[in-house]
Amino acid sequence: MKKQAHTNEQFKIGDFEFSFAKDAKVTFEDGKMSIELWTDILPFDEKLHSDNFSDFNGKEFRPGFYLSNICFPTTEVKRTITYPKDQKAFTLFEYGFNSLEFHGEIDIENEEISMQGVLKDKFDEKEEIPVFIVKHFKDGKVSPEHFVFDTDDFYGNEEFVTTAEFKGKLPKEIANLKNLTHLTLNDYKGETTIAQLTKLNYLRITNFQDDVLPDLFKNLKNLKELNLYNLKNVQQLPHSIFELNSLEKLYLGEMGLLQLSDKIGQLDNLKEFTLYQTFMDTLPKELFILPKIEQLTLQNCKFKTLPDVVPSPSLKALSLKYNDFTSLPSFLGTIDTLEIESKFKKLYVKATTETTIDGNLFKAIFDDASKTKIDKKVEKYGLEKYHKKIVDTTLNAIEYYTSEKEDYQLKGNTRFGGAPDLPKDISYPTTDGKLWVFLAQINLEELASHQEYLPKKGILYFFVDEENYYENIKVIYREDTNQLEPFEYKDVTFYADYIDEAYDGFKAKFAKRFGFLATIDQDAYDVYEDYEKFRKKINPPLVKQENTWDTFGPHSINSHVYFQGESPQEYAAQQKGGVEDDWMLLLSLVSDSHTVFGFGDAGTLNFAIRKSDLLAKKFTNVVASIESS
Repeated sequence: MKKQAHTNEQFKIGDFEFSFAKDAKVTFEDGKMSIELWTDILPFDEKLHSDNFSDFNGKEFRPGFYLSNICFPTTEVKRTITYPKDQKAFTLFEYGFNSLEFHGEIDIENEEISMQGVLKDKFDEKEEIPVFIVKHFKDGKVSPEHFVFDTDDFYGNEEFVTTAEFKGKLPKEIANLKNLTHLTLNDYKGETTIAQLTKLNYLRITNFQDDVLPDLFKNLKNLKELNLYNLKNVQQLPHSIFELNSLEKLYLGEMGLLQLSDKIGQLDNLKEFTLYQTFMDTLPKELFILPKIEQLTLQNCKFKTLPDVVPSPSLKALSLKYNDFTSLPSFLGTIDTLEIESKFKKLYVKATTETTIDGNLFKAIFDDASKTKIDKKVEKYGLEKYHKKIVDTTLNAIEYYTSEKEDYQLKGNTRFGGAPDLPKDISYPTTDGKLWVFLAQINLEELASHQEYLPKKGILYFFVDEENYYENIKVIYREDTNQLEPFEYKDVTFYADYIDEAYDGFKAKFAKRFGFLATIDQDAYDVYEDYEKFRKKINPPLVKQENTWDTFGPHSINSHVYFQGESPQEYAAQQKGGVEDDWMLLLSLVSDSHTVFGFGDAGTLNFAIRKSDLLAKKFTNVVASIESS
């Protein structure tokens, strides 16, 4: 029996009655329904409206509701929803209210939607504001294929059920769902009736507690995607899985699997395979040579290595994170999209600088006095267990702190911001006549006695077209420092339209420093305090800053810098080739209260260069990256 329709449209919130805006509408797309219930934009009265409604510009407000992706169990546009209890295949957004959420019934029938209930405060559910809304619409086409059925829904609708989700014990009547194509079984109890659902394309099974997974798959010849998750006691897959010739995607997550059968090589149509958090430490070579395999995700397992094979030409993406590899095959270098921690890259890509450059050249231990100092401090703070790692990773770094404002009395001195001192035959970088941003000039002669990796004389100039967009950079090296002249900013326009003038110029003080890793062992929290004492004693602060919001450095060369994703060196290797060890940090610029450098959100701008290019005094292939929160 059809419900009696309302004659008039209504939009009531508490004591307020509104009119629908012209853009309030109901739409149908891809068998789903979306509803936009908006009022007109109204003047906001602080005294009258502020208790329940929120303004969007200080002067106006516009309450409304947006209901998206409403699905139906049959081809009839008819459904009653108790919200928020019943949210299957349906999303509701409230707009223009002060932390208020709708609770009540939504009826869709007779080309009418009605909402009747209350708005409750998220933080005080005792407060309730009545809601009554009626909106008419013209019926459209809906499809039950999007509706996710469960035990309460499918009785009487068996012929329409194509997608269903069940938790716990299955009803016997599930075998009647002959048109079912997508099925999710949460807290699966091992019932075998699903083996009769021969039209299944998608099957997900979770939280099965027994040791042996029932052999359900022999008759599921149409299955294209199988997802098994949290079957922690299952150590072996049923062999019938490897007979699913239509299978294209296989996901195995958080299982007790000890091995994967080489019969996986029978899945000729498999395109995507995921193995996540298992006890497996080896994989069959057959997995990598499947004729249609495109993507392999092998994460958080116990793998030490991978089969050394010629992979299938179709394999384009490989994710290997959170394993503990000791060796890797060289074919990884041929994969288009590879996800793996940078520390493992050297296992399959040979560093180009390995045989031509002494890696110790960039380390603190290149200097005997520095090595002795490190050795003594390591012993003093009881860090002998980490001695090798500290020695191997500590760099011979240079740190700069901006000191006093530049007066340009000297030419060619180290300078951050301001104007560069350029030789007459070097032009200031521009694009279409607009100036790039000058960041720094580094006098190399003053560093000559403190390191062995930079040129012993000359100046390095650093420019970027926009401070927060680092695709276009220029690093210029000039060995001859005669006939330098300060560049004068007269009637100039910067390429970046948000920059009105050059940075303030500052002189800088520098010091040779030990470039330590921030944390020597992330898993050894018990040594953190000792390691911090060790670092601070061997690297005492150079600058005392009374205001913690002010920072004048350190800008640095050949240091370890903070990063959230990949290091500047790893990023450079991804962009230009090689491995992380092929690159060094030529300059790291921090956000600076003196020069008013500001990279992203108080971040750093880093310049990386190949070690071989640096030693050859070649600065045309530098890669920049920004690290910011």
